[in-house]
Amino acid sequence: MPGSLNDINVVNRSPLMNKIANSKLPPVHFVANGRTYNYGYYLADGIYPKWQTFV
Repeated sequence: MPGSLNDINVVNRSPLMNKIANSKLPPVHFVANGRTYNYGYYLADGIYPKWQTFV
């Protein structure tokens, strides 16, 4: 079926992304532009607004 393994479906099936969504990974701390963040940044598009994204 065309499109069955598009980017969104692959991400939805990813064990790593499942752990990220369920907060089951170690905490991530980093500083960008002088601001401290206590969570990771993950590539996403407008379909995943609850996840942090690169801009």
